[in-house]
Amino acid sequence: MKNKLIKHFSIVSFILMILCVQNIMAQKRTVSGIVTDSKNEPLIGVNVTIKNASTTGTITDIDGKYSLEIPSGNSVLVFSYIGYSTQEVKVSNRSVVDIVLKDDMQALEEVVVVGYGTMKYP
Repeated sequence: MKNKLIKHFSIVSFILMILCVQNIMAQKRTVSGIVTDSKNEPLIGVNVTIKNASTTGTITDIDGKYSLEIPSGNSVLVFSYIGYSTQEVKVSNRSVVDIVLKDDMQALEEVVVVGYGTMKYP
């Protein structure tokens, strides 16, 4: 009887240990923040994604705020927006990640639009 009790206790303990380890490894947490430009103005519609996680991401709202659930503290957030340099930030143990995006000063070539054709009005 005592041996059966010890055997059942061992099995139950083993199952609980596996469940606890699985729960610890699967923990997610929320990271939020504000994305602004160099003039401290909020940027609307900035893409915020988790590096190497193609299906997880969000965009900033009208106040430049975002909130994103990340799988672990080792995640890297990628901020991208048209006209600004893409930036990557390691989250570590932070729950708030505010960022200032820098203007992308790439020189664009000039574009000339030429229209050919005529129209006659009645």
